Amino acid sequence: MAHHFAFLPALALLAPLAVAAEPARTVDPLVAASPYGNALVWSYAQADQPLPWTLFKPNDFAPTQGPFDGTGVRPVGSVPAPGIHPRLFFSAEDLPALRRRLRETASGRAAWRNLLCYAHALTLTYDEKADYAQPDLQQGKNRTHGPVALWRMGGYGPREDYFSLLAAGKAPAKTYPWYQAMTPEALRCLVEDDGAGARKVAAALMTALRLDAETWGDHARPSPEGYPPRFAAHPGRTGMSVRSENAAIGMLYDFIFPWMTPEQRTIVRESLVLRSAWEDNYGTFNNASSSRSNFATFSHSAIDALAIDGEPGANDLKLRGLYRGWRNFYSTSFFVSGAIFEGEGKSLLGLDACVGFTRCAARYGWDPLTWHPAPRRHFTRFLPQSVVPSRDGVVKFDLLGGIQGEVCKPEDVVVAHYLYPEDRSLDLAYRLVVGDAYERLPSRVDGPQNQVILSALFATDHDASATPESLGLPPTFFCGQRAMLMTRSGWDTDATFLTFHERGASGGHAYRDRNGIMLTGKGRPWITIPSEQGQENGWLCNTVQLAGSEPNAATPGRVVGLADEPQATFIVGDAKHVWDWSWTQVRGTQDGSPITQHDLDTGKPLDFGGAMQPVDLCFNDFAFTRIASAANDRPLCAMLDWINTDGLISPVLRMPNRPVLKAFRTAGVVRGPHPYVLVVDDFQRDALPATYHWNLTMVADVVAARDPLPGLLPTDLVV
Repeated sequence: MAHHFAFLPALALLAPLAVAAEPARTVDPLVAASPYGNALVWSYAQADQPLPWTLFKPNDFAPTQGPFDGTGVRPVGSVPAPGIHPRLFFSAEDLPALRRRLRETASGRAAWRNLLCYAHALTLTYDEKADYAQPDLQQGKNRTHGPVALWRMGGYGPREDYFSLLAAGKAPAKTYPWYQAMTPEALRCLVEDDGAGARKVAAALMTALRLDAETWGDHARPSPEGYPPRFAAHPGRTGMSVRSENAAIGMLYDFIFPWMTPEQRTIVRESLVLRSAWEDNYGTFNNASSSRSNFATFSHSAIDALAIDGEPGANDLKLRGLYRGWRNFYSTSFFVSGAIFEGEGKSLLGLDACVGFTRCAARYGWDPLTWHPAPRRHFTRFLPQSVVPSRDGVVKFDLLGGIQGEVCKPEDVVVAHYLYPEDRSLDLAYRLVVGDAYERLPSRVDGPQNQVILSALFATDHDASATPESLGLPPTFFCGQRAMLMTRSGWDTDATFLTFHERGASGGHAYRDRNGIMLTGKGRPWITIPSEQGQENGWLCNTVQLAGSEPNAATPGRVVGLADEPQATFIVGDAKHVWDWSWTQVRGTQDGSPITQHDLDTGKPLDFGGAMQPVDLCFNDFAFTRIASAANDRPLCAMLDWINTDGLISPVLRMPNRPVLKAFRTAGVVRGPHPYVLVVDDFQRDALPATYHWNLTMVADVVAARDPLPGLLPTDLVV
């Protein structure tokens, strides 16, 4: 095939566009030395026009709240020289160990069976009676029988054999997730040294890229003259799905590289450059200490860049920006306790890409991200404590929250269990995720992370002796910055388990859950919060309403007391500030102009209008456990913007809400042979009569007793 259909545009010097007004800065030497140093990039930090790379500060990192420490972290090796593959997650010399793990460990064998399901479905050789197709967990869902959701890639016969059509250079009649579907077969070919199969994958990849080029023209949206190309999503595809495709293409390039022709390698590499080299990811240009969105760590943004690192056309600044985003997110979005700022329903931590960055660390002079203390604390301290007593789910407090929920990104738990083999406390959550017989190993082939690939590469056996009792896990977890408590009567499966969320820190998707609780006991859940509804309806989070009204979701509360003793654990939350004030965050003045640090430093008047007042309190003013730092002590009226370029401010403002005299809640567990929970509210609007609603959201199968017990008041509830 002589036709190359992707080209690297010339890196011409382009005039910088309008950005935050600030004093002139010196261009970083790493930027000045890069082939992309004088180019523009479409940035997550500024959607309407590209930014100049001259603004980029590649070594501007936030403090890590602890040293990088490789003690007990499994080594992941280092990348070979550019142009040598495989390199993403392992090198050629690592293949014997990978093959042994897939052959000799229970988790490896289960992961390999799942991968074979996809490989056989792709090539229309799937046998429902084969060993790899057992057990039949799908039970005919979308006409699929076997352990994994093959219907996500088109299922298995009888259907059009799109893989063979692609390999023969023909266009299938339907659009399938071509690239993702080919990744299990590509890894199988590498592990089994199947050159013939790998060459068929390469031929299919060439056709898929050509068809995309024919559909999308030059792969780029029309841009103003002089602007860099911008990869266009095909109608019906989203930007996220395109990034998932790019990650899959990067894996295909890495796995079948030894069997591709030089021309095929050039085509794939140039396509990856054009698809992604001209867009950065969250965390590249924003302030290092405000990188609190987990969009920084969506793996599909990094795998393609890691796959072609150091090769012709690769954007070294993009890769540095990705690393900066990952590192700063880890440093600023985790509390010392291991709890996360954003919330459990959004906690995609991208540990697979973290492995890739660590393998590149020596090449770029980076600290190894697998040594970063924050994700390790999350997976070994917070996550085990979030497992409910019945051990069939975890508790979550934000988007997708509730009792007995699934771990948001189970593939991250698989990689974490591989990386931290000495942290046996993680076994509790790992067994919940993968199942006692590894029947629940993550196995989706689509999405921001390729689960079936990660399970095959990183699955490790759990330790049956690692029980809460043998590990001596404490009954209480408390985060003094987030103001969140999880406490239980013990670690037996019938234990009473209470959560309390005052929410001193509000990440994205914050609920109106100040003083909110959840509860399990006797081996089952009783009180929960409903997924994706608590943000708008705080009463669903089991809080108090005043005359039918609720406090603002953005205003924090305070924990004012905690007693954690062997006999009992109690917490006291103060929600008065939440009722007194309604907070909002602004990202510009009334005329739409951005607010810069320079504006604050020079005393520029900022008119926000109305009754809004700047909040001169800081994060530490709402923390039960204060941590002195520039970010935590910074007045919130000067909050650094979490998404825009460094130097822009997003002030927090407030206006009166529904002032109250007091809004305390005390809640806790009393331990013993017959544990019980007490929840006591001391709530008063003023001296006048008022209507208060005390709410509990029961799980769906809990009903009130039809025949109330004698002596109960009409307001008493028996379930």
